[in-house]
Amino acid sequence: MWGLAIAASCGGGSDSSTSDTTGESTASDTTTDLTGSSYDPDSLPEPGEDFEYFDIEDYENIDPDPTTITFRSVSITGDTDHATNVDNVVTINAPGIYNITGTTSDGQIRVNTEESGDVWLVLQNANITCPASAPVYIESAERVIIRLEGDDNYLRDGDSSTALDGNGDVIDAAIYSQEDLVICGEGSLYVDANYNNGIKSNDGLIIDSGTIHVTSVDDGIIGKNYVSVESGDI
Repeated sequence: MWGLAIAASCGGGSDSSTSDTTGESTASDTTTDLTGSSYDPDSLPEPGEDFEYFDIEDYENIDPDPTTITFRSVSITGDTDHATNVDNVVTINAPGIYNITGTTSDGQIRVNTEESGDVWLVLQNANITCPASAPVYIESAERVIIRLEGDDNYLRDGDSSTALDGNGDVIDAAIYSQEDLVICGEGSLYVDANYNNGIKSNDGLIIDSGTIHVTSVDDGIIGKNYVSVESGDI
């Protein structure tokens, strides 16, 4: 096991207040888009097509050798083959388990890997603010799973964004994914989206479990291909 201790920066910006949460729902075994409009469950892809059901045993059966990324008020103390720092953005470039903890007022976790396999971002009371982009930006991966551990996980963006994704579109959510995204775990997550949307996947989004609080100036939760809420409290 090894760690990467950082005081990361993701660009300029300033804090701002937010409006009321857009689209609140208590999750059950139904399917909903959580943005205020009706959603047809029959429009979901069938298993075996685009929809890949999430199984928590995928995590529990791993023989873990996790990477730990700790945000604190010190300089970066090391790069590795699995996570690097370039211009104060921590980029994960290989599948595996990444324990993320600590606090920063100016940092980002970015996932960019072409290898097959899941990337697990295990939030262990992490508190990440990124004033000019998304605190969590998933650029490329087979699938990313955010596992919530602890009751004090906070992700905040600023009130402006100049960052673009690989397609040239503005990164407009505090959690912004271009790939399939799963959120699970027994912990809590607070998303404070000051620029636009809270949680956004340009592919599919599965919420398997967890307690998720979203405050956003626009939509709370978006999945382009589908949003499947299996359980949890939103």
